Amino acid sequence: MKAFILAAGLGTRLRPFTDTMPKAMAPVAPGLPLLEHHVRQLRLQGIRDFVINLHHLPEKITAHFGDGSRLGVRIEYSDESEQLLDTAGAIRKAAPLLGSEFVLVYADQLHFLPIAPLVAAYRESGALGALMVKRSDLPQNGDLVELAAGESRIARWHPRPHEFTGFSGNLYLNAGVYVLSSAIVEHIPAGRAVSLDREVLPGLVAAGRPLHAVAASDDILDIGTPQKLAFAQSWFAAHPSRKRRALFLDRDGVIIHALPRGEYLTDWSQSSLVNGIDTLVRTARSAGYLTVVVTNQPQISRGLLSEDGLRSIHDRMESALDRQLDAIYYCPHTDADGCDCRKPKDGMLLRGSRDLGIDLDRSILVGDSDRDVHAGTAAGCRTVFVRNAFNADEATRCSPERYVNNLSEILPLL
Repeated sequence: MKAFILAAGLGTRLRPFTDTMPKAMAPVAPGLPLLEHHVRQLRLQGIRDFVINLHHLPEKITAHFGDGSRLGVRIEYSDESEQLLDTAGAIRKAAPLLGSEFVLVYADQLHFLPIAPLVAAYRESGALGALMVKRSDLPQNGDLVELAAGESRIARWHPRPHEFTGFSGNLYLNAGVYVLSSAIVEHIPAGRAVSLDREVLPGLVAAGRPLHAVAASDDILDIGTPQKLAFAQSWFAAHPSRKRRALFLDRDGVIIHALPRGEYLTDWSQSSLVNGIDTLVRTARSAGYLTVVVTNQPQISRGLLSEDGLRSIHDRMESALDRQLDAIYYCPHTDADGCDCRKPKDGMLLRGSRDLGIDLDRSILVGDSDRDVHAGTAAGCRTVFVRNAFNADEATRCSPERYVNNLSEILPLL
């Protein structure tokens, strides 16, 4: 399933920021645009294919995300630079890219909503779509849906403006997160801007076409003004999900078998998974850890491997691990480049902490070199050194919390 993120809005209330940047690129944390937060959150929930629509300053978004490979996803773009098409019009234009079903998310709302219950409700109901709904202190600020008694089916739709000032019975606020069938395009007029919430969905409900709802208790924040953005940034920094634990894993020697020092992996055929890594990854995830790869890859700077080649290797590695890795960070530099990301520096771990909301003090780094251990120590992580045939000297140059001979010895630490 793909995700379609609506990022074409002008954001006039957020000026002067939006004079030079799209609204969806407003930062919710230092170096983390809201749009990137959505991509990362959906990736953590298993979505790897994205479509983003563009209008205002589209080059700012495409330059930041490219094809998505930096974030371990694939991104395509739907260009609305000539004319804004509103939400449903955007769906109609992007339909050839979206597939038979897709998640729809507004890029200017901040939340950590789980997608799985919505996908399940959509598929079980066989409806044209399912949407997230919630209760709010300000029902007049959004479209309201009324559920049929004892059902999740939407019986009535009350678009803004309406006269409701409170909630009762089966009345809920539309949260603006959807799973939709591509068949909805048949109900979207062509050749003009069309609103999903004001025109298409109310029309479907009035015609008796099934749409279902899933109630969510999580907060959803608007970032539409400078004041609201400032509040959202504070809320984001304090959100419980920003205190996740992670199991940081070096690649060679931990996930795949190490080559002799000085030799570099340039093709997946040279590699194989280390015994026990699949169990370690599954156990860590079951215990609530994110699984994040941090790996030095100087062969890129040395011209021995292209970044496309590295992505191919990592795609094969992720496939071999049943796509259970949450993120992969790599440093393409050599020591001579003087970067901040190459281990023993802790740049990759700090970036993972920022991107994914990881509490480094509660996290563990597993590596097979003194560089790995020094990076983990610098970041404040607990550290584990995995012995192998090539690293006896390096084991004496660091002081990890624990030395292990095989990955199964790490399981009690989780």
